[in-house]
Amino acid sequence: MNSEYASLKDLKQVFDTLASCMKEALIIVNTKGQFVKVNLSAIEMFGLEKEPNKPEMAKYYGAFHLDEKTFYKKEELPSYRALNGENVKDEIIFIRNSKKPNGVYACANAKPILNSGKEIIGAVIVATNITEQKKRETEIQRNKDLLEQSQQMAQIGYWEIDLIQNTLEWSNETKIIHEVGPDFIPDLETGINFYDEDSKPIITKIVEDGIIKNKSWDIKLGIITAKGNHKWVRSIGRPYVGKQGVEKVVGVFQDITKDKLAEDQLIKNEKEIKKLNAQLKEKIELRTKELSKTKQDYQKLYNEAPDMMASIDTNKLTIIDCNQTVCDYLGYSKAELVNQSFLNLYHSDSYNIIKRAIQQFKKEGEIKNQRLYLKKKNGEKLPVTLNTSAIKDASGNIIQANSVWRDITQLEKVEKELKFLNNELENRVIERTEEIQKVNEELEEFAYMTTHDLKSPISNIRGHIEILELEMNTSSNPVIGQSIHWMKDSIEKAESNIQSIIKVAQIREPASSITTDVSLNKIIKQVIEDINFEKAEISISTDRDYRISFNEKNIYSIIQNLISNSIKYKKSDTTAVINIKVFDNNEYTCVSISDNGLGINLDMNQANLFGMFKRLHDHVEGSGIGLYLVKRMLDAAGGKIEVESKLNEGSTFTVFFKK
Repeated sequence: MNSEYASLKDLKQVFDTLASCMKEALIIVNTKGQFVKVNLSAIEMFGLEKEPNKPEMAKYYGAFHLDEKTFYKKEELPSYRALNGENVKDEIIFIRNSKKPNGVYACANAKPILNSGKEIIGAVIVATNITEQKKRETEIQRNKDLLEQSQQMAQIGYWEIDLIQNTLEWSNETKIIHEVGPDFIPDLETGINFYDEDSKPIITKIVEDGIIKNKSWDIKLGIITAKGNHKWVRSIGRPYVGKQGVEKVVGVFQDITKDKLAEDQLIKNEKEIKKLNAQLKEKIELRTKELSKTKQDYQKLYNEAPDMMASIDTNKLTIIDCNQTVCDYLGYSKAELVNQSFLNLYHSDSYNIIKRAIQQFKKEGEIKNQRLYLKKKNGEKLPVTLNTSAIKDASGNIIQANSVWRDITQLEKVEKELKFLNNELENRVIERTEEIQKVNEELEEFAYMTTHDLKSPISNIRGHIEILELEMNTSSNPVIGQSIHWMKDSIEKAESNIQSIIKVAQIREPASSITTDVSLNKIIKQVIEDINFEKAEISISTDRDYRISFNEKNIYSIIQNLISNSIKYKKSDTTAVINIKVFDNNEYTCVSISDNGLGINLDMNQANLFGMFKRLHDHVEGSGIGLYLVKRMLDAAGGKIEVESKLNEGSTFTVFFKK
């Protein structure tokens, strides 16, 4: 920066010499757009207060584009463009600021200043004041435009009657108005014949009076052009007297069709307006009567409304008006309330609430269903809900508040009764829940003890049957052999049912509630490895490793039961296709297991689907305890299970693990 400034400073002598003999503005800026040096012409042109003694930031001295409205952006200024390497030539800029309120037009040229290394170290700007030239150009153009517009708009032609030569001459514009060719030669008779039937006797009489009585005229008449178009024209004529009396009559001819039609339309419109004004006046009078009645009806409804209503001055916090309902509830007269502070209406118990509500109203412009207490004249509390809306001025400032209070005495009474009943109900529910829980625990303990007690005699029966099978020749007596086979099957089913009951009971044991941080993805893969699924195609879809807090044995059992069911209940002639998806669902981590198996008729089996010992397909071996166990384990951990299924199409079981 310092070296750059020093380089520019070395140019001072050359600059001073050039600047002193130049009428043009001369400015040098550094690479940051800061003025390094300006001459007196620049100070005058740009409205600077003085020549700067040191580099200072070049200001945006009211530089406009030629529309005199749009400011130059910083990067559009010639100085900044030159600093970017551009040679700016003859850029016209309009400058207007406090020093130059009428504005100055300047023609600016700007070039970058390079050092010996061809690096840009600044820029030089030369500007010429072309304000007077611009004004002359603007004035010439304006006059030219006015002249062209006048010629086009006036449509004025010239005519002359020579009574000595008995000729009639028309200018080109007059011929254009009559829609005849440039070679058309008129005479007095043909000229008069162009007028329409209403105007022909008028122009004949006027021309005769002009010739005989030396009378001038200026009149509006109608003509029919050579092309059959009707036009309105203004005809002005003046006789000229010579030695033989009136020798010539000269005048102008102007097409005023548009003006005449506009005038006729204006007259028509004035008549229509008078008619409409009369109708409007009648409607206003009728509407005024209706509004008066509506106002009376509104005032009646306002005063007789069941809710208390009031208008509040938000600046003074005083009551502007209120309905009779306010007076009836609180025991005041309207005269006692109007112009009084509305805060006096509130009971001391609600002061803090109403102060917070006022702050909310200032921010949001409304108060909704705020519960608080009003104070009656006798000091009693009146429970109410407050709703307030804002009235704003054109600038959006709140100037008034319309408030509505609703008596909720009965509501408070009902709420107290409901609260009492709810407490009673909760106590009863707690008592009943404890009773049910105790019964469930006793039932489960009974089931657990019973199954354990049954295991020993069933084992003894199995041993004796095996001894009988060894001692007796079942091949010689097929009836005995079949009986022994049936007894063994029954024992196996009994043992399976006992084992299922033990599993159900174990869910309630403390050990089943112990949770650890478990990887769902890992458990699913482990189950798939442990199950024999040679006749199944299993796929897993997951976007990451999902971890949950759950009992590891229980989660394994849940996944194993659902995948096993998908394989067990496949269609006999179809390979089982199982799609497993792990995903996030708000407060749950979910696993969905979909298959193409036998499906379930949910209309018939929805209620029994998760019941104990409920089997939906009897041709497949099973205890009917699997889905019951899954639901019990999920319920105990705050989760849930959902199912979607169509018969012969397949099922989707979705498990929701609580996060």
